[in-house]
Amino acid sequence: MNLSPKVKNIPVALILLPAVAAALGLWSAFERNPIPADESAKPWTPTAIEDVSPAPLHESSEADAGDAAPPPPREEAVSNPGPAAAPAEVERREVADVESVPLQDAAPAAAQPEEPEVATVVVYYFHRTLRCPGCLSIENQAREAIELTYDGELAAGMLEWRAVNIEEPGNEHFEQDFELQTQSLVLAETAADGQVTRWKLLPKVWEFLEDPPAFQEYVIAEVAMFLQAP
Repeated sequence: MNLSPKVKNIPVALILLPAVAAALGLWSAFERNPIPADESAKPWTPTAIEDVSPAPLHESSEADAGDAAPPPPREEAVSNPGPAAAPAEVERREVADVESVPLQDAAPAAAQPEEPEVATVVVYYFHRTLRCPGCLSIENQAREAIELTYDGELAAGMLEWRAVNIEEPGNEHFEQDFELQTQSLVLAETAADGQVTRWKLLPKVWEFLEDPPAFQEYVIAEVAMFLQAP
């Protein structure tokens, strides 16, 4: 921009003087009428936080409860139970009924009748300490006949064989109990307590001493009849 010669000769201070005067005027006006401070620039002061927690449902007033419309009943989806639903319900009821029944004490078992005690038949051969050949023969033949014929009864405990020396201590009573006169073969039935309930003397063993078949037949027959007797 080219200035005219007149303008070039004007001092710079004169050119700036109007601008300075305008600025001073504005400053004076600001001091006379200051601009009010912005309230938003005030320092922030914390305030008490109100309790905004929700009130319990049971504290609501009756008026609010009356104004509020009751919620519509919720419709549950009901599926077709089908024919199997009824038996399942009945089964659950039966189980509940069974569980509710109080347990009863089991009836005591009936006492088993005691089996009658079976008496034992003992075949005694009584002898003395001094023995003769005939005494030994009677014992051997009688024991052989009993063991060969009545092995089952011997194993079951229904029949016993005993050779007793009446001269040994504690055996003297047999001589009086069975009225013994000499070496003798005696059949005796004894109860469980050892008491003799009945007995029979076989005197013919001396008669059949020399006839073993007759001896065995005699002994076997007498024992069979004694076992069968009531």
